[in-house]
Amino acid sequence: MIQSVLPANPWYPPIPAGVPAGWYPPVPIGRPAGPDTAPRNHWPPHATLRRELTRAYDAQSFMTWRYGVYFNTHVTISAPDLGIVDDAEFASLMPGWNKAVKSWLTVPAGGRTPGRWCKRSRPHVAQEHLWIYVLEKSWCRGLHAHQLCVVPREALKEFKDFTYQWWEREAVLAIDKEAICIRFEYARQIHEQHKSHVRWFGYLLKSASREIRINDHQGKPRMVGEIFALPPPRDMRQIHAPQIMGISHKLSKVSQSQPVPLGNNTFEKFESRFGAAYDFGKLFDGWEYDAFGARETKRLIQTISQPIS
Repeated sequence: MIQSVLPANPWYPPIPAGVPAGWYPPVPIGRPAGPDTAPRNHWPPHATLRRELTRAYDAQSFMTWRYGVYFNTHVTISAPDLGIVDDAEFASLMPGWNKAVKSWLTVPAGGRTPGRWCKRSRPHVAQEHLWIYVLEKSWCRGLHAHQLCVVPREALKEFKDFTYQWWEREAVLAIDKEAICIRFEYARQIHEQHKSHVRWFGYLLKSASREIRINDHQGKPRMVGEIFALPPPRDMRQIHAPQIMGISHKLSKVSQSQPVPLGNNTFEKFESRFGAAYDFGKLFDGWEYDAFGARETKRLIQTISQPIS
């Protein structure tokens, strides 16, 4: 049986036995041709989510509790299709893109986005940019990012155009349409929005380590895959980057610790329900939106009851 005598390439899995000698997969644009030119950096490798799980849950939970919204947009960005070779380089571009989107979203109607990449006005009101992304690296797709965020329905097309144009400038080439995939889901009913949000959040965490066990309120160990209803695990490759998950500052631990004013010197503070003292079966029962509605009702009542000066 003929075996390939070419050296192993870190960008591809080993060539299976029986493949004719001299054959090798074509090298995608932007990737090195062999192991000697493969990019290396000093960052420790990451492959699966571990300690990031609680941060991700608290962030998405706080988002609905504080702002009364659910994720309605799923963006997938492929580093190989952008010609980006280095893991750390791609990881560093994700915050830059989110910073640009933040500026784009916070410009009020009729205003213009500062900066060189977009100078057109938008027909919708300003809003916060709320997002969570996770980096993954698989054998079939290579390094890519999954991001969940909130985009106004009336800005759907403009957001898609803005995202493609920004990444084309960073890649310095005309990118293929498959490099970036943007999916929107706009449901009218709150329970349908919640359902899509939970499904997408579970998909975002599919690279989580299945070895993690957490004790529930009864002291029983529960597997992470069971708690978050994760899809079957996949074989992930290591990523050499500072971190493999990013969270908007508006959803960070610092923002979660700040009390929300209700009026008349009264405040309300967010408390995470992810912990040993709570029933994991109720993590996604929609309590955050109910709390948001109750808080807004209190604020409205206090505003109406104030005497007119």
